[in-house]
This record gives sequence, C-alpha cells and structure tokens, in this order.
Amino acid sequence: MRTNKKTRKTLLKRITAIVVVALILALNSVFMYMPDPKPDPVVESVLEPIVERGECSVYVQKTIPQITLEQEKLAKRAQANQESKISLASRSIEKREIPLHFEMSLLTPSGLTAQDLEKRLSKTTLKGLSEYYIRAEYESGVNALFLVSLSAHESSWGKSKIAGTKNNLFGWGANTEDPSNAKSFSTKGECILHVANKIKSNYLTESGKYFRGYTLSDMNKIYAADKEWDSKIFKTMKSILKEVR
Repeated sequence: MRTNKKTRKTLLKRITAIVVVALILALNSVFMYMPDPKPDPVVESVLEPIVERGECSVYVQKTIPQITLEQEKLAKRAQANQESKISLASRSIEKREIPLHFEMSLLTPSGLTAQDLEKRLSKTTLKGLSEYYIRAEYESGVNALFLVSLSAHESSWGKSKIAGTKNNLFGWGANTEDPSNAKSFSTKGECILHVANKIKSNYLTESGKYFRGYTLSDMNKIYAADKEWDSKIFKTMKSILKEVR
C-alpha cells in the first residue's frame, strides 16, 4: 500500500510539472506572436528593443509627437498667407469699375491694376513705377489713382528738380519758401510707399493730426496753400482714368 501511495505521489508531481511547463510554453507562445500594438491616434508608435535575448527580446514603446490638428491649421494658414503675398513685379488689386466723383473718399479702392496705370505712366518720367502705386494702395488703403495724380501734379510727372536729385515725387517735406528742405529718398518707389503711409496716418485717419475729412476738398483745407489744388488733382485723376480704360 505504501508503495502505491509513493507511486501515486510521484506520478502526481510529474503530471503537475508537465502542466506547469505546458502553461509556460503556451504563455510564451502567446507573447511571441502577439500582433503589433496599434499606434495612438495622436502619436506615432515606435517599438525599440531594450534587451536583446535572441528570439525573446524585450521591447519598449516610444512615442514621437505628430503635428496636432491646430498646428496643421496654423501651418496651412501661414502657407496660404505666404502664397497670397503679391510680389513687387505683379502686385495689383482686383480690377473692377469704381465710379470717380469729386466728393469720393480718398480711401476708395481705385479698381486699377499696375498694367492699367502703366498705360499712362509709360509715356512719362514715371515709367515703371506703376507697381509701387498699386502696392501703396494695397498697404495703406490710399487710392492709387489719387497718388499718381498727386505725384504728377507735384513733380511735373517726375521732371522736377527734387524728383531728379532726391527721388521725391511729392515735394514731401518741402515748403514754398525753401523747396530744398524736401526729404530725400533712396528710390522713387520708396518715396511713393512712404508718402502713401504718411498721407493715410496724418490726413486720412480720424486720429491723424491733419485730419479734416476723407475727400480731396477736406484734404485741401490743410495740405496745400493753393485753394484750387483739389480741383487740379481731380482733373488729373479723370484724365488718367480716361486713358487707362
């Protein structure tokens, strides 16, 4: 009887050991053939070995942050803004018919392109500057047709002395007694952009120190000593518009 009990105990131990080994092998098989973990939707998953043990390697999951939806939107917006910037050579505003009248605001879009203006400027010393007038309107909001007419009036279409020696097309900074005080510019294009922004901030902005209104006649109250200045500028504006359309 004792021999049978010992035999049964030995057999039971052997069976238990076999079952344990079988379970270990089964679990090992499950881990070895587990499918790759699905990456987090927000991050890219990368499995890198940290312990090399032949076929039984231990892996750790590292995450590489991806661009968030908001960052992607900002990147696309920045790219769109960059693409929408108008180059100096082709800068123009949308062409459309804008009625011209004496009491219109000088912040009214001209509706002209650089190509339109060049039809008239190509016949004068102001040739090649049309892109700057359109750019000035684009940046400052001041009507490009007005800017051309003002510079043509003040510089005799680019032929005045200070236009030649100082690149000053508007007589900017000059006074009747001493025109030599006029401001100097490195280029005529720089002059156009500078004066457009100064006219906008000083004369055509309600907080501007010389603001009297938005029309030619309003600006004439303080801009020029010539009481007919507004009529002369408007006449030039009409003349240019007639030629370019």
